[in-house]
Amino acid sequence: MDVVLISARSVQGGPHWSRAVASDVARALAANGATVRWMCLTRPDETVAVAALERVERVDLAAAVAPFRGVEARVTDNVMDVALAKELRRRPPDVVVHLGAGAPGSANTLWLADRMGARAVGVVRAAEVLCHRGDYRDEHGRACASILDPIRCTTCCTTASPGGLSAGAARAAACLRFLGGLSPFPSPVQFENRGDLLFASLQLAAAVVTVDAGEAELLVRAGQPQRSLVTTDGAGLAATVVATVQRVAASVRGG
Repeated sequence: MDVVLISARSVQGGPHWSRAVASDVARALAANGATVRWMCLTRPDETVAVAALERVERVDLAAAVAPFRGVEARVTDNVMDVALAKELRRRPPDVVVHLGAGAPGSANTLWLADRMGARAVGVVRAAEVLCHRGDYRDEHGRACASILDPIRCTTCCTTASPGGLSAGAARAAACLRFLGGLSPFPSPVQFENRGDLLFASLQLAAAVVTVDAGEAELLVRAGQPQRSLVTTDGAGLAATVVATVQRVAASVRGG
């Protein structure tokens, strides 16, 4: 079994949660005889504090994360797309696994894997798929009840808030609102495009692993097919991903 793993890039601070999970998954798959290539996304200002893993080929891909105002830019990663395409051509894998799909990085990974003949598996947190902020909290820090509502998301993400736009940027966003999708600040069409890109990729996945039934329900409400979803608790996430990859790879070998 040949597997390519992709872990996501964090916005700031420490590594994205997917990095630790990818390390555990890579170690377990390699221990079971799989050939594993791990494409580890990083920011230029961080170091990868992960020891080299036996029988795992790791490639670190550094690129800056787009600023908060770049809705589509945060799910666009040409460095990742080109590197993945080269890997898939160099040695076609059985399965490509994107851990943290929806976080800053490429929305095209699972689509690209499927188009180039590999089975695709996504590992997600619903908040990162459904929310540009990544935490399913609105501009006031309250839990959000909207599902891919581009008007509501635009209001939220053009309001000054911690981790979002500054007060000056929020004023500039209001002044440039008349530009619509041409504005350099969040706009409804940018949220529509973000959702379309992510779900176009996720809907091609043989399986999408998420942490619990509540998250799965949110994804189904947003358009993800129920049949592809696999749920687990956070503590068992890596083990569930390994089992899912093995099942998907077995279906490839079985024709």
